[in-house]
Amino acid sequence: MKSIEHIQEDIEYSNFLSRKQVAQFDAVVQKQREKAYAWRQSVLSSPLQLSKMTEEQIHKVVLMGISAFCNGNQAKWKKKELTSYLNKISGLKIDLNRKFKNTNEIESYVSTNLLQKYRYQNQFIGDSELIEQFQRRIMLSVFDEEWNDLVDYMVRLRQTILLRGYGQEDPMVQYRIHANKRFQNMETLIAYRVTKLYLCANLKLKEETNAR
Repeated sequence: MKSIEHIQEDIEYSNFLSRKQVAQFDAVVQKQREKAYAWRQSVLSSPLQLSKMTEEQIHKVVLMGISAFCNGNQAKWKKKELTSYLNKISGLKIDLNRKFKNTNEIESYVSTNLLQKYRYQNQFIGDSELIEQFQRRIMLSVFDEEWNDLVDYMVRLRQTILLRGYGQEDPMVQYRIHANKRFQNMETLIAYRVTKLYLCANLKLKEETNAR
């Protein structure tokens, strides 16, 4: 009788731990959802902030490129690769064949040119309401695609964590680490795609603008 009771207790405890773990997994995703959808809601409800948000995405992409290709000593700067990256996302012909004292100078020069292209795009569209609609459509479309990809990834990650196991390591710690990295990657992809889609739009309609 006692052995049956012990077995039942073990089963109930195992079920409790399983439910607790599921709740912990869900809490991580819920936290991501709250942060992500707060940004999405700001796109929907703050039309006056859309230009500022787009400029922030552009600036973030500039910093990403500089960090990737011009990190550390100048002798190790990969200006050719950075130029290719910047031209791809902006539709410009950025000229980095000049002397820069540091990465701050590169950042200032590149940001000036990309923001100039951004304002050129706005002037080309002309109507402020159309600009707002275009910015919102790009941001929401990119966000929804990247968010859905993240959700799919999180499902696979949960399955992988549960199947693989991590020995003495807490699986929830590993889950949070991978989840945070993937969320940051999503934010990076959103910034990259929003910038590229906006700056490269309408290029067939008007001659490409070169960086000065």
